[in-house]
Amino acid sequence: MRLLILLLLIATLSACSFTPVSPGTTHIFDEYTGMEAVTVGPIQIERGIEWELARATQTTGDREGESIIMLTVNRNGAVDSTVSGWRFLRNNRMDLIVDGKRHTLGSANHDGDARIAGAGGVYVLERLTYQLKPEVIRAISGGFSVFKGRVSDLEFILNSEQTRALNQFIDTEITPYVMPL
Repeated sequence: MRLLILLLLIATLSACSFTPVSPGTTHIFDEYTGMEAVTVGPIQIERGIEWELARATQTTGDREGESIIMLTVNRNGAVDSTVSGWRFLRNNRMDLIVDGKRHTLGSANHDGDARIAGAGGVYVLERLTYQLKPEVIRAISGGFSVFKGRVSDLEFILNSEQTRALNQFIDTEITPYVMPL
């Protein structure tokens, strides 16, 4: 009986483990503004927390050909008696280590909302947006094998599938548009 209970506990815990989904690439064109946006993600770094990398390029008008690169972190988290709710409101500094070299993205533009869930509980939506500087774009261009970082007190490291997807996105969707910087 003890063995059966132990096996059920292990099966339950393994079913609750965090397994990131495969990141994909999305292309969107807004014909009204002449803006093309390309995104890779979601790159899940913890249950309820994911990020994506995007390039937006103006295709018409005075700013034709100008691109910006943004990294956005999204958090969707339930609030209970042990969590204050806002995880990144006061501290949202992001630091990266790419193949052993440190890069600071600094603080983000923070946007958030608290909502009532269907069961009456409260959950918090947080969005952090970082505009990548040219030196960071140069550092991640050309391929890398280890990509890890920290947002506030949350540390993460990309798995091999996430690393492959991010490298491919940078090679095909960022480097041709923003290099040389």
